[in-house]
Amino acid sequence: MMASRVGHLSIRMAGADVMLVGLFSAKDKQVDAKLDSLEASVEARGGRVVGRQIQRRGVSRGGAERMTLPLSRRTLLSSGKAREVADACR
Repeated sequence: MMASRVGHLSIRMAGADVMLVGLFSAKDKQVDAKLDSLEASVEARGGRVVGRQIQRRGVSRGGAERMTLPLSRRTLLSSGKAREVADACR
């Protein structure tokens, strides 16, 4: 199995199917380039990207003024986006 070091974690992805899920500002124009870079990193470690999902922050529920609030596990992904990711993984 292929392994890589990221910080203190050893990541093994050989043969793994990976779903990329990104949280981005609504104003970010480089989402595709960032996900392409992440996909290349996964593939370099032996994984296979099988899908991508994007959650935009600052689009709804208060918009831009909420962008400076800290992230929490409850607001990282909306419940609808979490369902989308789960359905795509099935």
